[in-house]
Amino acid sequence: MSNEIAFLLLTLLGMSGALISYKLGKIWLSSYIALCLVLANITGPKVVDIFGYAITAGTPLFAALIFGTDLLAERYGKKTAQRAVFIGFFGMLFFIILSQIVLQLTALPFAAQSGDAIDTIYQSSLRMMIASPVAYLIWQSFDVWLYHKIHQYTGEKMLWLRNNVSTFTTQAGSTFTFFFLAFYGVNDTWIEISIVTIAFYWCIAIFDTLFIYASKHITPKEN
Repeated sequence: MSNEIAFLLLTLLGMSGALISYKLGKIWLSSYIALCLVLANITGPKVVDIFGYAITAGTPLFAALIFGTDLLAERYGKKTAQRAVFIGFFGMLFFIILSQIVLQLTALPFAAQSGDAIDTIYQSSLRMMIASPVAYLIWQSFDVWLYHKIHQYTGEKMLWLRNNVSTFTTQAGSTFTFFFLAFYGVNDTWIEISIVTIAFYWCIAIFDTLFIYASKHITPKEN
């Protein structure tokens, strides 16, 4: 399977998972957002080639959680969407703390190879561990606020506008914030990588417009 097909499949599954969770109710969708956030951070260090550009493997998952937040904002309003952001933030902080404790455990000799693999995944610089939750909390909260503001002006019309404007702004802001906090002064290519990442995010955002319109034909369970 080529990288491009695998990347597209991740995107489709990420968006579809958000819709399925939405159908099951807001608790399910809030949990799904937290799951995507943790998985995006686990898979983020894996950088792959997509159409000749370097992109992290976690990009589709992060796009899916932003889509999920917009689904909550559209259906349940600002308060519920913001609560989901806080749940995701707590889940990520808890994962970071637990992963650092796991690093202190020494694997038995017969499990040394898998133990080393886990350690490699969990070993991130302090700057990266700080950058990720900070960028997420700031910009996802902004996404909820902006989506709500646009919704107030447009009412039930122009769903594509509030979905894309809030998503485009959030993805650009969170990407630049993360790369700046994590790599400024360490990696001189952080600006170029962040621009490419944003371009991919925006392509996915245009694509997820189809999914948010599809959500209008779904009646979620109340929980």
